[in-house]
Amino acid sequence: MDIFRVNVSNDGETFFDETDWPLAPGDMAPPSPVEYVATPMVAADGVRIVHTPAGYIDEWHPVPQRMFVILLSGRLRLETTDGDHRLIKTGDMFLNEDDRGRGHPMMEVDGKAYAMALIHLS
Repeated sequence: MDIFRVNVSNDGETFFDETDWPLAPGDMAPPSPVEYVATPMVAADGVRIVHTPAGYIDEWHPVPQRMFVILLSGRLRLETTDGDHRLIKTGDMFLNEDDRGRGHPMMEVDGKAYAMALIHLS
């Protein structure tokens, strides 16, 4: 399964790239259907749901630790230090690994609130 991530270079600059999370037959809830596939288990420290108000702008910042982000509602713009940006919409998910350097800014783009699930990875 391909997902995009916010990555960080050794000198602290951020950029987008793609990463592959392999899928294999799943057995999370036996008996699972034959077609069931899943990623390997990833250890997490916790989950936080964040709600932001309409017009919210988050200045440049790194993440406190690697995290998997799922946008639950709204749309936002995410930028990296190389000038690239992505429009993130409801249901999009990405891996955020820019835990040093300048990080990234985020801002909502529709004049509406947005909500994210932040899964802090071990």
